[in-house]
Amino acid sequence: MTSEPILEPELHQERTSYKRFAEFEWLHATFVRHSFAPHTHDGYVFSVIERGVEAFSYRKAVHVATVGSLVTVNPHEVHTGYAPLETGWTYRCIYPTHHLIKRISLGLGLEEASIFPKAVQFDHTLSQMFLQMHQSFQSQASQLKRETLLYEWISHLIVRHGESKKPLPFKAETQAILTAREYLEAHYQHNFGLSELAKISQLGEFALLRGFKKVHGLPPHAYLLQTRLRHAKVALEKDNNISEIALEHGFADQAHLTRVFKKTYGITPAVYQRGRG
Repeated sequence: MTSEPILEPELHQERTSYKRFAEFEWLHATFVRHSFAPHTHDGYVFSVIERGVEAFSYRKAVHVATVGSLVTVNPHEVHTGYAPLETGWTYRCIYPTHHLIKRISLGLGLEEASIFPKAVQFDHTLSQMFLQMHQSFQSQASQLKRETLLYEWISHLIVRHGESKKPLPFKAETQAILTAREYLEAHYQHNFGLSELAKISQLGEFALLRGFKKVHGLPPHAYLLQTRLRHAKVALEKDNNISEIALEHGFADQAHLTRVFKKTYGITPAVYQRGRG
């Protein structure tokens, strides 16, 4: 594990420090002009604002996170992120896997992985615990101490702010929309039009657009882009050739992948590759 975080060159006072571990990703960043495109994560997003103000769209509302506030985003839920003030914001963030949260939830005697109904929490004690835990991963603290702080913090978060319940049947997801999504995920490397996707799902183009966005929070083309990014991230962990990865996963070229990756995750593919802890 590297002892120093990976830093991107400073640009307009923006900087990112990123690491990747077995069950979560770690980010310490300042953003001023950067604006995150609507996107999702397979796992959770937890962050604490250190400086400035972050605004983000999530669950059909705009939320504002100020200094000391804790942000919680559930897996597969569409969200953005931007600076409402010209001074930007600095935050510390972790992206734990669904499996990690489920394992800790089960350890607390809950039936399922917890979800978090509120996007912004004002919990001073928990925020301070988070900062201590987060900073331990860029210090010389032992692995045992780091993991202890991580597990303790997540367990406190679940107890104080989580809900655990079995997911309700997804009644809104018709078989046609499911068919369209499965086709999109199976053929994400290829280019195809709306008419082809509509034909596969046996829906009209407009009905497909409306139904797909209602179910998944994104229109088909945006969902396709997220699918390509998800697979590209897996490839980036195994292969250093970013240019080939871009072409193999449906991007026009390396510059296209880099632009979309940075817009979505706040770091470049090269920094993601070097961030393994």
